[in-house]
Amino acid sequence: MIGILLFLGQMTVGIGPASPTVGDRILVEFPVEASARIALDPSPDYELVSTQGNRVVLRSFRPGDLRVSGRIERDGAMTTFRDLEIRIASVLQADDSLQPAPLKPPQPAPADSFPLVITGAAGALALLAWLGVILLAGRKPSPAVPAPPTDPRSDFERIVRGIRGRPQGRGNFIVLGDALRRYLARIDQRLGRELTTRELEEQLQIEGIDTETVELIIEILTQADLAKFSPWGPGESSAIALAERALALTALAEREAAA
Repeated sequence: MIGILLFLGQMTVGIGPASPTVGDRILVEFPVEASARIALDPSPDYELVSTQGNRVVLRSFRPGDLRVSGRIERDGAMTTFRDLEIRIASVLQADDSLQPAPLKPPQPAPADSFPLVITGAAGALALLAWLGVILLAGRKPSPAVPAPPTDPRSDFERIVRGIRGRPQGRGNFIVLGDALRRYLARIDQRLGRELTTRELEEQLQIEGIDTETVELIIEILTQADLAKFSPWGPGESSAIALAERALALTALAEREAAA
């Protein structure tokens, strides 16, 4: 999963990919628990793409040695680190002269009859469109039949059980995570899909959801995020096993209905 290892004080920091080039997304994973928070010092030499627990993703558009500093917050204590070195390779060849490629000669102008053909075709299409409007004007439109409302719990169960028959792959984690977010938003508007995973965790705790249920929800959403955004995927977890556990979350609909 980790391309190369760098030693930062007493910590072994994972860097991937092994040989990043200009513009690559670089994953930096610190050997601390996932509940820790990593904060990087701002620098014009790199762009911070995202942070999640003990992982940060950044990229740089300057070749050479990139130095990263920041701090790690965990268990109420803060540890600072400085000059974490990442070598960024250039995408240019060693002998690249940086001269632009020669321009291609311009294409010849179309024949004079081309605008007339286009105009005639457009006129014919307009005539056909008006004929269609006239013919349809005499027909009474059928009344729209609203779709019957669906049950959030039944929809969630159907999608989760359907994962059993899907081929193995990270797409199963994404399907499960999206279904869970839709389900939570439908049973409680305060758990809307616009919330980040961390914000959703805080809102679930405010709602008084038990710790075991909150941990299961965050585990599913974290694996879905890794399947979407991490080049290494969600790790060794089984989407089918996670889906079986997710069926227990259907009890949340009854809890919200009772509330």
